[in-house]
Amino acid sequence: MHMRRTGIMGALDEEIAFLLQRMTVRKVVKISGKKFYVGRLNQVPIVLVKSGVAKVNAGLASQILIDRFCVKRIIWSFPPKPSNMMWTSGLFFRLALFLI
Repeated sequence: MHMRRTGIMGALDEEIAFLLQRMTVRKVVKISGKKFYVGRLNQVPIVLVKSGVAKVNAGLASQILIDRFCVKRIIWSFPPKPSNMMWTSGLFFRLALFLI
């Protein structure tokens, strides 16, 4: 059975670093100055990208995920409290539950 990819976006390096360390990266594709990491997380095909800050950057990264990588869904990660970067383990747990 073919599973379509899930796109995961984060605005900052800190927001994607936790997942990037845990995914198996098959290839890195650079489009419009953004690196798209294509691979698997928990055996689920994903594309991880640092979109950059602001709605325009998020919109651009979202459109590229849809047009170039044919993602089925997009998950946008962000810390609930910018002053507390201990959010990553909770984010990973929520994503792991979602991707199973």
